[in-house]
Parts: sequence; C-alpha cells; structure tokens
Amino acid sequence: MSVKEEQTQEVKLESPENSDGYDSDLEDATERDARLRKLLNLDLEEADKKVWLVRLPKFLADKWKDPKNLNGQELGKLRITQGPAGVNVKERPSPQVQIILNDAPENKDLPLRYDVNIHKRVVDNEYIFSERNLKEYKTEANEIASMPEQPELKPVETEIDPEPPRGFKRYRDESKSYVSYVKTIPKNTAIVGTVIHECQAIPVRNDRNYSKVVESRKNLRYVKPKSKVTLLDNLPGVIQSNITPNLMRNKNSTFLRSEKKDRRAEGRAIRMPQNQLLDVLFGLFDQYEYWTLKGLREKTSQPEAYLKEVLESVAELNKKGPYALRYSLKPEYKKLRDAERRARLLASGQAAPDKNDYDDDEEENVEMVEIA
Repeated sequence: MSVKEEQTQEVKLESPENSDGYDSDLEDATERDARLRKLLNLDLEEADKKVWLVRLPKFLADKWKDPKNLNGQELGKLRITQGPAGVNVKERPSPQVQIILNDAPENKDLPLRYDVNIHKRVVDNEYIFSERNLKEYKTEANEIASMPEQPELKPVETEIDPEPPRGFKRYRDESKSYVSYVKTIPKNTAIVGTVIHECQAIPVRNDRNYSKVVESRKNLRYVKPKSKVTLLDNLPGVIQSNITPNLMRNKNSTFLRSEKKDRRAEGRAIRMPQNQLLDVLFGLFDQYEYWTLKGLREKTSQPEAYLKEVLESVAELNKKGPYALRYSLKPEYKKLRDAERRARLLASGQAAPDKNDYDDDEEENVEMVEIA
C-alpha cells in the first residue's frame, strides 16, 4: 500500500491555480473584454443636449470644413432677437436669428451676416452622432514590429510560379479583381445631442461682401471649360484601326451608327384636307359619271377609310343595275354639276346641250371607266 501511494504522489500534477501568471492573464483578458463592451455601447451622456441643425451655404460650409477652423476657436456669434417682454407668448412674433461672423482677415471674402430661417420648429426623433476609433486598436494598427533575423537562402535555379493572392473575386467574364485587405477597427459611437430645430442660413443681401460672392460665381461660370462631345466616326483611323480593336464589331457600338430612315413609311397615303379632297372628287365625277372605289383611290392616293368617309357625303353607291358597286354623285350634286356645265358653255359662246346630249356623254364616260 505504501509503494502505490508514493507512485501516485510522484505523478500528481500541479493545479492551474499554482501556475505562475495564469490568474493575471485571465484577469487582464476579462477586464479588456469588459472595457471594450463598455466602449462599444452607445454613449447617451449628451442625449439631453439640445442642438440646432442649420443648413449653410456651400462657400461657408467649405470654409468651416478646413482643419484650421476645427481647433475649438470662436468662428462667430448667434444673435437671437426676442419680441417685447409684456406680450403673451402665443401673440409674440417669432424670434429673429442671425449668424454674425468675426471680422477677421480669413473672412474678408465672405458675407459676415446671415439670416437663420427656422423652417421646422418641432423635430421628432432626430439626433446627431459622433464616432471615433478606439485608442487601443489605433495604437495596434500603427505599431511596427521588428523583423526577426532570417537565415540566408540559396537562390533557386528552377522557376516557380508565384502563388496567387488570397483575396480576389471573379466576374462573369472570367476576369479577376483583387480585393485589398482592410482591417476593421471598432469605433465608439456617442450621441452629440438631440435636434430641436431645423434651419437654413441665408446671407444678408446688403452685406458689403455679398456682391463679391455673386461676382465670383459669375466669373466661375466663364472660367470653367464646357465639356465637348467628339464623334468617333469623324476621326479617320479610329474605328477601323489595326492597333485598336474594331469598335463597330462590338455589340455595344450601335450608338456610333447613323440612324436609318424608316422606309416603311415611304409610299403611304397622306391625308389631304377635306375641302381639297372634295374638289378633286367633283373634278373626277365631272369627267366620268361612275367610279369604282379602287379607281378613286388610285386617282386621289388617299387612305381607303378616309376616302370612303368623304365620298359618302357627296356620292352614293349603286347596289343594283348595270352600274352596281360603282359610285355616282347624289341627285342634288348632279343638278349643281349640270348647271355649272351650262354656265361654262354659255360663257364660251356655245349652245347649251339638251338632256339627251348629257345621256350620251354619260354612256361614253361609263365605257371609259370600265376600260380603266
């Protein structure tokens, strides 16, 4: 029994509590994790701070974005003019707000006074946030470790293909695009304040420097070069060059081709005014007594539906007899036509023909129409 007890005591290992540095490393990691969790949480200490959200002119915003103006110095003053004290709050006019810049050399080209128009007095659920990198991760990112000593290596005679980079993505056209390695640094986010008003700053027109800003904008319009469009088909040797690829063979180069005229529209009948079409129809019926729709369409070159619509107002379709499916003038228009014929003959000094002569002419006209 004593021998076994001595062997067990010899192989007995030390407990982790007695090992040097174990407790300290565990405590450091735990404290660091707790501190990081606290820093990564949203900081709400300034949530009750009231903030005005003001939209500035571009030239003033660019001026204040300069790092020289971000050192905590005074840029100007905010003047708020309230109404008379004895008046009720509801009847009191809205306060007048102005931003007055310091009369300093850096503001010599800027208007010094700006009217602040409050266009949204009540703002709901609008906050201003700030974000900064954690100090610990910032120092780790900037640390430079010393390189360990490397043994001398003999040059390799055989060529070895270089190993491709790890990070890349492949597109549909089988081309590769390498993605740069980016290290994400945890950030501490905090609320700067709660927005209570939305405003817009407008420079006062009677300010002595306002005319300078307007004049500089006018000059900038003439100084800035305008973009020009150069058509590639006007440059010889660009489209069909042996050095550059042939652009006209690409499916995306159709925008370089001139648009072809739509030849389907050629030869189509174009509608003439109704009064002109009626004059043409009366002239045709003055030549021949009966006409088919096809013959009138060939003579007038009008759409069939439009021609038929106008034709039915002055002519009628014979459905029976030897002149079936042919149009002739309505009786009232025939009388007018005959009266015009007699007037023309009397004016020319010829004797007016009788009704039998008109019948003979009509028969001749009918034969000519059938031949046509």
